Amino acid sequence: MEVLARMALAEDLREQGYAVIEAANAYDALSIVESNAEIDLVITDERMPGPLDGIGLARLIRSRGGPRSDPTFRRSPGSGGN
Repeated sequence: MEVLARMALAEDLREQGYAVIEAANAYDALSIVESNAEIDLVITDERMPGPLDGIGLARLIRSRGGPRSDPTFRRSPGSGGN
């Protein structure tokens, strides 16, 4: 997810009353999830740059018993997926 898009989404969620923790990449996100038992939802970019993409991140979270241990993926219009 582009930095500006991530910041806009985070701000929108905060305005709706959600507590938001942002991560710049999959490894930072994994570290945050593993150190915070209060996380209920992870929103990630399917095509995150770097060696670990969003799908790989979700698989790692699931395998390590992360939020609800069952991430669900939905594609939004304009996500670039087929």
